[in-house]
Amino acid sequence: MSDLQRSSEFDVQEFLTNYWQQKPLLIKQFYSHFHDPVSAEELAGLACEEAVESRLISCYGRSTSGATAAWQLRHGPFSEADFLATPEADWTLLVQAVDQWQEAVHQMLEAFDFLPRWRIDDIMISYATPGGGVGPHFDYYDVFLVQGAGRRRWRLGQRCDAQTATVERAGQAILPDFEVTADYELEPGDALYVPAGVAHWGECTTSGLCYSVGLRAPSEAEMIAGVSDLLVDSSDPARRYQDPATSQPPAHSGEIMASATDGLQQTLSERLSDPLWLKQWFGMAVTQPRYPELLEPLEQPVEFPALLALVKEQPLTRHPASRMAFTYLPAADQVLLFVDGECFALPAAELQLARELCQPSLGNLADLLPQVKSPGAQQLLAHLVSSGSLYLGDEER
Repeated sequence: MSDLQRSSEFDVQEFLTNYWQQKPLLIKQFYSHFHDPVSAEELAGLACEEAVESRLISCYGRSTSGATAAWQLRHGPFSEADFLATPEADWTLLVQAVDQWQEAVHQMLEAFDFLPRWRIDDIMISYATPGGGVGPHFDYYDVFLVQGAGRRRWRLGQRCDAQTATVERAGQAILPDFEVTADYELEPGDALYVPAGVAHWGECTTSGLCYSVGLRAPSEAEMIAGVSDLLVDSSDPARRYQDPATSQPPAHSGEIMASATDGLQQTLSERLSDPLWLKQWFGMAVTQPRYPELLEPLEQPVEFPALLALVKEQPLTRHPASRMAFTYLPAADQVLLFVDGECFALPAAELQLARELCQPSLGNLADLLPQVKSPGAQQLLAHLVSSGSLYLGDEER
């Protein structure tokens, strides 16, 4: 269990009832006795790695709107010389998905157990100097902004949508018109919840770290595209369009009669209304890994008997980049386990296995293996280790 615990003063029920996806909330001391799980130096070190996504944003000549300032964007990886050349103020380093590289950062997610784990995307960490920030903007997803070392001023603004006017600055859609509705200065351990579409503008008052816990929110277009792809992949090529039964020739050969599409509409409606099929698609969609290239398969696949022997000597852990979720189907006596965009059907007797695999923490799973009896589940575990979703050992990732 993480030593970064959520404060007992935080009322989960009140938050979910009155704030979640409704309105912003400043949560003073969201974490009890907060301390940074990563230092600014460690964050800069990650930004020097080729595999890590990072950005350095500078802003000069700030204005009340942020739109007329001179913005500069650079993408990593960076070098030590890059950081030595930075000025004393007005810049921000942003490093994506640090929870997938630092287990101590990943453990921060345990404080968000009041939300489904599959809804959380990643933890982006920013280090900013006085005046540093990314300007007034809005996101299409909910976010929790947790303050680490230092202080940061956050101003909240109006509700925004796709029709809201923005200007492109340093890869960010900046709001030229920002209407301040609230103004906060966050201290270490404080968190600011910002629902999707609410404008916000953060600027550092003293150098420090901010942890952005972002939520996954696929767009309607992405969902339609994903559903369409799965429909195509699962369709039967032998099923073709058929004319409705009739004994009369068409009165006008170029006319498409209503009866010609009635059967088509029924066929498509049946496919789309299948609840099991929709559950399968949704589970695969929300477990797509953000960085699948981090899941490195073993050079030689491992079999379950060999795996049982190996876990006696070293821990078995879920890879931080791996995403897992499950759906229990009591009527079908099945559990659908979703791992990194794939769906695996297990007998209902393996429900506890699915729960343990999908737990928020990255604890040792080795004790589970002797309890797994079904051949299908045994084969699945061997597959997950071989594919990199689970890994042996406790080396740093």
